[in-house]
Amino acid sequence: MVPTVNAPLAVPAAAIQTAETLILMFLMDLALFGCLSVQTYVYYQAFPKDRQLTKGLVYGMYVLQLVVTAAVVHDAYTIYGSGFANLSSVTTNHVVPYIVPIIGGLSAFATQSFYACRIHILSEKQLFPSLIVVISITSCISAIVFGAFDSQISTVLGLQNSRNLVLAGIWCGGSAVADVFIAGWMTYYVNLFFPYHAII
Repeated sequence: MVPTVNAPLAVPAAAIQTAETLILMFLMDLALFGCLSVQTYVYYQAFPKDRQLTKGLVYGMYVLQLVVTAAVVHDAYTIYGSGFANLSSVTTNHVVPYIVPIIGGLSAFATQSFYACRIHILSEKQLFPSLIVVISITSCISAIVFGAFDSQISTVLGLQNSRNLVLAGIWCGGSAVADVFIAGWMTYYVNLFFPYHAII
């Protein structure tokens, strides 16, 4: 009797690439959530007398990231746990592709608006903070629309379309521009009021 040999499963290259990308994303999210947990605890210990609004922003961002991490763990278990060796579990659109843009857009908007207020206080001008807020709102709306469209798509491979590329470009590009403006203006105004040579 000739022993039967199971033929290797033919897996599309796109599914393999998707699975590799997802596992890296899941691991990086968990590692960064650990860093955020430490930073939040350090903030809790170091700044107990901060205003309630500032504390609410910090702890609110932590809760939002906790929701994202819970979605990541759910998807990781669905794909690599209960759906192990099931090709459809890799290619099916789960929770993360639409939760991350929506929560990411909202948290970026809240953080960038907070820094816009700080720049307004330091500069006593309206133009720079208003520009940051407008860019941040545009980026946030693009992220929410991106997530809303993604929630209606059944497969991960269906996410790669021209509409999503445009929305992702506006979302990520706008957020990056706002962050660069914040970094530049905060550096300028902090150095203006607290010069480096005066500190040392």
